[in-house]
Amino acid sequence: MGISEGFTVGFRPLQAAHDLVHLAQRADEDALKRLAHGVPSSDMSADDALATLSDLIFARSCRIETDDALRLHETLLLAATLPDDDFDAFELATMILLADRLKGGRGPDNLFWHWDAFCDHYRLGAAAHRAALINEYIEAERAGRLPKGSVNAAPVTGVDVGRVREDLRAMAGDATDAELGAIAAADYGDRTDEHLAAIQNVITEQGCVLKPDQSWVPSEVLELAAYDPEKPGFAVATAVLLVTVMARGDEQGWFDYRWEQFALAYQNLPDPARWAVLSAVRYLYETDIYFEPYPTALFDPVEHRAHLIPHLTIADRP
Repeated sequence: MGISEGFTVGFRPLQAAHDLVHLAQRADEDALKRLAHGVPSSDMSADDALATLSDLIFARSCRIETDDALRLHETLLLAATLPDDDFDAFELATMILLADRLKGGRGPDNLFWHWDAFCDHYRLGAAAHRAALINEYIEAERAGRLPKGSVNAAPVTGVDVGRVREDLRAMAGDATDAELGAIAAADYGDRTDEHLAAIQNVITEQGCVLKPDQSWVPSEVLELAAYDPEKPGFAVATAVLLVTVMARGDEQGWFDYRWEQFALAYQNLPDPARWAVLSAVRYLYETDIYFEPYPTALFDPVEHRAHLIPHLTIADRP
């Protein structure tokens, strides 16, 4: 594959690469400088190494494309083997190398043996870093960039699950009568009173977790209300569905297609509702390997992205 050629890739590896790039671009500046100073002077000066490394991370989103960036590869590989010497540089180098592999860059090493050697070190970082690194290895194996069976690990989440559930339940608990009424009537007004009573019970008595035997009342109207951002009750219904899938898994595939349809609507919610909804969807991505909106997309190496695919961001609660 030529360096400028596009290729087909799914949402999950793209999201994994996006997380690594996001974290690399927010890495400690001193760690970046220490990586640059590790480049042999026979290859390039420290100033040139820093400029090339910065270009690789910020302009090229960690995709090794240029000859100069390729000359950094051995230094990055070395730093990615020295967690005890400089943990921040170790994490940063690993993020760059892994993102390059997922994005089809010129890096020649798939870091296959790094997983066996350093998987325990990857678990020592901050929650978001830990999740990004471990989940990337899982996605790299699923994408065929690592030998099948080489990554023996369960997905990891960096989401503050308790706080997210608390905020989602607060969204539902604060619902107005108008919002609850709109949700209950979402099925063309059919069985409105029955739906309303069941919704109130789910919120007040069941912790916003729908039971399997509630697949019609009130699940049907909650699903319908969570499918129309323009109507009252959209955010409330979405919150209840998200608490349910966080507890039971997304057995119905509710949020694969909802992320495709409503990512922008979720991003436009006021905080803290926005943070809670996006964090809950991130939890699904990080813990359920079958969460797969956009199973195929064309990655554009010129623009360093796949068109029309919204990514989940890593954000602290506002």
